[in-house]
Amino acid sequence: MKRKFSILMFVMFFSHALLFTQMIPYLTVVGYSAVERGYIIAAYATFSMVGQALFGYLSDRFGTIKKFVIALTTLILVSGLLAYSFQEINYLYHFIMISVVAGSTRIAANLFETWILELDSMHDDFSYLRSFGSLGWALASLISGFMAVRFGYQSLGFLAAALSIIVVFVAITTEDVKKHSVERLRIRDLKRLFRNKRYVLLVFVFFFAYLIYNADGITITDYIFHLNGSSEDVGVKWFVQAITEIPLLFLGSYILNKFNIKNLFRISLVVLMLRFILTGLSTSVWQVIAIASLQTVTFPIMLIAQKHLIFKEVPQELMSSGQMVAGSLSMGLSAIAAPLLSSFLLTYMNINYTLYALGLILLLPIALMGFYD
Repeated sequence: MKRKFSILMFVMFFSHALLFTQMIPYLTVVGYSAVERGYIIAAYATFSMVGQALFGYLSDRFGTIKKFVIALTTLILVSGLLAYSFQEINYLYHFIMISVVAGSTRIAANLFETWILELDSMHDDFSYLRSFGSLGWALASLISGFMAVRFGYQSLGFLAAALSIIVVFVAITTEDVKKHSVERLRIRDLKRLFRNKRYVLLVFVFFFAYLIYNADGITITDYIFHLNGSSEDVGVKWFVQAITEIPLLFLGSYILNKFNIKNLFRISLVVLMLRFILTGLSTSVWQVIAIASLQTVTFPIMLIAQKHLIFKEVPQELMSSGQMVAGSLSMGLSAIAAPLLSSFLLTYMNINYTLYALGLILLLPIALMGFYD
């Protein structure tokens, strides 16, 4: 079963990266402006935010995660093909299709991670299994730019569709979660999550952390193009980020047993802040790519901290809802705010100072973690 989940994690994140990492370059090549791209990013983030909360509740309500992961993967298969196969300017079409495919990858990935966390036989191996996802993301990021340049963006949709079919067939044979009685669970029961002040504080902290992390895919991608980089350079940058996060994810169980995850999380935020500031000081694409290697101590710790700290703060019968609502309000809502914040800052300052400002915002979640006990 562990082998099956490893395969699922690798193939799923590989297919998601093909579609997600080239989203901004694709929209740029088609001919959309920065403002138009910003609206699309905000739309997919809204779709993701609502979808994560909804599918978390549905998983608890109907006692299954596997069926919803399969359904979302099927949606990604269809929308990915449609989104990347039409390369003429039609804003409404791309607004809808990119929003659906990008938002669905976020929902499916978070729900799949929750699936692993809720399985007693897999819970302690979450970080280890997640490292296969990073490996898949890394390899796909590396070849996605090459495929886009050599074979066209439609090739990304076709390959992602083939991989999604594999995900569906492997998922069918894997173990589903075994939830407690959920017959009386109603949507209003979610308010119990927000009666826990520690849970609310963590949601605020991770919102600001992911606000800046989500700005990476927008502002640093734009900065690469500002330095005369290409779609292939963007792919290499995503590859470096994904490949460097694998070691700490692989050692996740050891980290949890040996170190205080709260303190490690604050260190990761400091490193992320330095990463944005150093990127703003860089003068070449290869410097930006080299600085991206600081991902090795940022995202892995952020992910491990979020999943395990939230896991401890939610009741058993709301386990999926607790994880997905937290993801919705931190990853999802921040993904809406990130392009708006980036656009606002770019209106009043150049891209270098925008990167500095984004980095310094991380002082807020660093301070807020001091109140979490």
